[in-house]
Amino acid sequence: MFFVSGVFFTGPPHQILKAWRAHQFQIVISPEIFEEYRRIGEVLADQFPEVDPHPILDFFAGKAAWI
Repeated sequence: MFFVSGVFFTGPPHQILKAWRAHQFQIVISPEIFEEYRRIGEVLADQFPEVDPHPILDFFAGKAAWI
């Protein structure tokens, strides 16, 4: 669940997301996993209202390789 951790918290998960955004590797994802990321992002957004997960989720959806 590095993706959600990387959006909401600093540390290694955040560094992984930064490396991915810099095109250092490709993320492969399924629709089911993406929906889980979306669900958890919305739950965490309720707890951390200053963080909006939607822009990064949209970016992620457009750049990940789907299987």
